Amino acid sequence: MPLGAFLRMILFYAPGTAEPSGYSPAELVVYEFELTVLVSPDETILRYHLAAALAHSGNVEAAMPHFQQSVGDAAAHYNIGVILYRNALQASREKFLEALEKNPDLKEAELWLNEVSGARIP
Repeated sequence: MPLGAFLRMILFYAPGTAEPSGYSPAELVVYEFELTVLVSPDETILRYHLAAALAHSGNVEAAMPHFQQSVGDAAAHYNIGVILYRNALQASREKFLEALEKNPDLKEAELWLNEVSGARIP
């Protein structure tokens, strides 16, 4: 049984501890990794995934110390840089698509959509 599923099972049956409701899927992923790091603080792979989940959800400041502990300072900055780059490309793609839905004749939006869609993501 995967560790996350095991922890959810334990926490579900523990009095007063249920998975929170009303949270986005990204927030629930962060929550689950926070629990796993709490139980296994020395598992660097779990800490790395917590950092990635935090950074992907926009909480870069909280992600940094977890990245630093799991992969070192330089790699921490590199990982956050890659995540911010990917998130920015995705956000810009969505906005260009919205612009084209509202006005299919907006050629500038189409040009930029092609530009960011062709961007090489590491």
